[in-house]
Amino acid sequence: EKQDGFIEVFPPKSVKDNVQFVWRWGKPKSHENLNVEILGYKTNDGEFRIVQKMRTTHKVIRSILTEKTNTSRKGTAEVENIFGEKTFSFPKPIKLLQDFIFVATNEDSIILDSFAGSGTTAHAVLNLNKQDGGNRKFILIEMEDYAETITAERVKRVINGYADKEGTGGSFDYFTLGEPLFDENNNLNENVGIEKIREYVWFTETRNPYPSTVFARNEAISTPFLGIYNDTSYYFIYDQDSLTTLDYDSLAENVQQKAERYIIYADNCLLPEPFMREKNIEFKKIPRDITRF
Repeated sequence: EKQDGFIEVFPPKSVKDNVQFVWRWGKPKSHENLNVEILGYKTNDGEFRIVQKMRTTHKVIRSILTEKTNTSRKGTAEVENIFGEKTFSFPKPIKLLQDFIFVATNEDSIILDSFAGSGTTAHAVLNLNKQDGGNRKFILIEMEDYAETITAERVKRVINGYADKEGTGGSFDYFTLGEPLFDENNNLNENVGIEKIREYVWFTETRNPYPSTVFARNEAISTPFLGIYNDTSYYFIYDQDSLTTLDYDSLAENVQQKAERYIIYADNCLLPEPFMREKNIEFKKIPRDITRF
């Protein structure tokens, strides 16, 4: 619909095959974003063009970084300022990581550093969040023995403040790895204990943490029942010192909770397949070495 003071503009045609382009946005969205996200201009040949406005919220980073703030010597001085002494060799400078994170992420990104070292990545993320009010998150992984005394301690001091630096605010959680759940043969590491094994089975099946209410209800983890999720009842029939079998007797003894479907772990299964299909039962073998029984 033409109105006074407005000029009707059609999308251009492709130069190669003269195909008519179409607008990406309809009239309501275009009116809402006029001179905000889109703008028009007149070309030298008198035609009008409508384009999406380019934003400059991020900067283009140089291919060669020559600033003195990007040297490992600068990083060493920064870590010394945090701890009051030299504690880490050749750490990356904060500004270098800030520049990389600024151009490569947005304000809600999650930044992963698999070799965290002194924790410069977390320091840079916390600084950027303080500067622009972003909500970036970081995940640091460090396997050396300084993970707690240097890596995590640095993050703590950056958050709370150190030397003459005001704290950035924020928070983080610190976790350590326990024993592996599987050995080199992909068999269950039964030394981790039944509680951890049940937690793993539940999370693997449901992608949810093992609810504390299940622990309370099962008390000493004496029942194979794990819980019900999405109309599926889960069971883990397990005895560390003997073989477990899913048969008619163990089914009657252990499976008490009604559900649409049943997933049952045991060492072996003697139930016939037609019966299992009829009752919506799926058997899963516990991955452990049973030759010792």
